Order: sequence, then structure tokens, then C-alpha cells
Amino acid sequence: MRSTKELQTKVRETVRERLSLIVVSLVVLIFASTILSSVLLAPILSLSMAGTSTVLSFVLAAVAMYLSCAIIIFLVYGFSIILGRFYRGEPAVLGYMIWGFRDWKRMSLLSLFASLVIFAATFIVVVPVSVYLTSSIETVTEEAVLAEFNAFIMAIPVILLAVTAIVLPVFMPFMFSFPIMFHERGMKLFAVLKKSRALLKGRKWRLFCFAMKCALYPLITCGVCLAATFLLPEESALGSLAGLVFSVSLYYCLVYIVLAVTAYYYELADPDTLCLVGISDFPSLAMSDPLFVDAPAASDATLLQEDGCESSPEEPNQRMW
Repeated sequence: MRSTKELQTKVRETVRERLSLIVVSLVVLIFASTILSSVLLAPILSLSMAGTSTVLSFVLAAVAMYLSCAIIIFLVYGFSIILGRFYRGEPAVLGYMIWGFRDWKRMSLLSLFASLVIFAATFIVVVPVSVYLTSSIETVTEEAVLAEFNAFIMAIPVILLAVTAIVLPVFMPFMFSFPIMFHERGMKLFAVLKKSRALLKGRKWRLFCFAMKCALYPLITCGVCLAATFLLPEESALGSLAGLVFSVSLYYCLVYIVLAVTAYYYELADPDTLCLVGISDFPSLAMSDPLFVDAPAASDATLLQEDGCESSPEEPNQRMW
């Protein structure tokens, strides 16, 4: 495996060389997510806000959270496939953006897992904050409720940071799930998550630091612009500019982080099949895990077939870049 510095250079070269195509992919991702959110989430959120039953509102809010996670995961999965092909210097097609919808069974289960984790983390963080803000109200008046709502809005960045701090350690062992699902399509989701966790055992924090190094400058820009949006008046030109730069930097962070995970995966993968097969390639992994123990008499072809690995994945019938 190449050094971290060489991988980081390769990731940045990929962004520079394929920047225009990456921007096109991002625009498609944003457009598709906006359309799907408007069609699927808007009616559910309207019913949730207008509902008279607390239980019904809670259920509708949970469904909306699941659908929002599903939209993001389905589209980011396709986006990661495109970035992976860019990283390997291969032609990419926009048809890969909807690849998650072709693999809808595994992606739906993955979205359910992600939404449950995010929902639990949000509940853990939001409930104490709401109780604290509510307890500070001595007399229930319209002004007091409005002040509590404004305080909650101001606390949203802190809430998001707290939720991220809870969710991130849970998701980190499964960061190889997307490339494994793409290159090993016969593998069930539970086996995919198990394989990703085993492959990243002892490596997940190293991968996290590598991704943060690749996205260092966009992350710093996001932090500076976020602070500027709170310090500057909203109606000022500088405040609007800071918000715009923050949005652009956030998408740059997404590109670099997805590329960093993809680069790390392909450095470990077999160069011919692009799959991770055989425990012999990963001496740091536990030999007791039956998912990675090679059968002594099995040939390479048998291993690839058992893992569901495909050496030449089917191309979607779209126009190539």
C-alpha cells in the first residue's frame, strides 16, 4: 500500500483533473435530492405538522427521517461509484448516480439502519435540550414560547455537532460498505457490514484522519464561514457571501471524504477484481472470523464466486464522459 502522502496527492490530483465532471455529478445529485425531497418529504412533513395526534406526528416524523436518509444514501452511493471510477482513471457515466435504486433492497435496509442510529442520537441530544429550555419558562406566554423557539434555533449547530459525535463512531466501521456492495453484489447487507467492520478493524481511525487531511482546507473554510454567518448580519452582503462559500465548501468536503474512503479501499483491494478477498492480504485481521478464512483447497475463481465478486461490472446504458 502506498503512503498516506501519496494517496492524498492522488486524491487531490483526481479532483483537479476531473473537477468539471465532479461538479456536473454534484449538480445532478443536488437536483435529484431536491426533487425527491419535494415529492416525498413535503406531504409527510405537512401532515406531521398539521396532525392533531402526537403519536401520528411522531410516526410521520420518523418516516420523514427514514426517507431523507434513504434519499441521501441512495444518491451518495451512486456518487461514490462515479468518484471511484474517476480515481482509477476509468470512464464514468451519469447512469451510476441511480445505481442505488437498482440495488434497492440492500440500500433500503442500509437506510433503515442509518435512520435508526440518527434518530436515536437525535433523541438523546434533543430531549435534554428541550427539557432544559422548557424548564426555564416560568409563565407560559407567547413571548416566552417564541424566546424558547429562538434559543432552540440558535442551539441547532451545537445539537448537530453532538449528534455527529454520537453517530460518527457508529458509522466509521462501515465506511467500506459502498465499494463492497458495488463490487460484491451477491453479498447480503449483513455480510457487507460485517466485512467492512473486519477490514477496518485497527484502521478506522487511520482512515478517519486520512479523510480529514484530504478535506482539511474545505473543513477550515466551512468553520470560518459558519462562524461568519453567526457574527455578520443576515441581510448584509458579507453574510450572504459567507453562506454561499459555506455551501460550496461543504460539497467540497463531501467530495474529498468520499474520494479518501474510495482511495483507501482500492489500495487494499485486488487490482484485477477490485474486491477484497482472502485473509492472507490482511494480516492484521482476526483469523477466527469465518467470513475471511480462505478454504485451503479453494481456487481464486471459487473465492470470487463465493464472495459475489465481479471482475467486470455491468455498465449502465448511458452516454460516457
